[in-house]
Amino acid sequence: MAARTPAVVLAECRRQTSLLKRQRVLDTIRTMLDNGESISFAAIARAARVSTCLVHAEGVREHVQAAIQRQEQAPVTSAVQGRRAAPASLHADLAMAREEFKELRTERDGLPP
Repeated sequence: MAARTPAVVLAECRRQTSLLKRQRVLDTIRTMLDNGESISFAAIARAARVSTCLVHAEGVREHVQAAIQRQEQAPVTSAVQGRRAAPASLHADLAMAREEFKELRTERDGLPP
C-alpha cells in the first residue's frame, strides 16, 4: 500500500468537501420546493451557502433546472397555500376570539342554574 502523501490527503479532503456541498445544494432545492420558495440559481446558491459556480456545475445544474421547470409547471394557486398569516392578522383574530369568549361568558352567567 502506498504511503499517503499530503497531496493525496488534500485531494481526498477536497473531494469530500465537494460531495458535501453538492448534497447541501440538493437538500436546499428540496426544501425550497417544499416551502414554495421561488427557485433560481442565485437563490439556491445563497440558501445553500455555496458559490454560483457550483450550482452551474455539471451534475448540479440539471437538478436546479428541473426544479425551476417543476415550479413553472405548478399551478399558480399552490404558491398561495404555502403562505403564512401576518402577525397583525393573528392579533386581530385573537382579539375577536377574546371578545366572543367574553360575550359567551356573559351569556352563560345570565342563564338559570
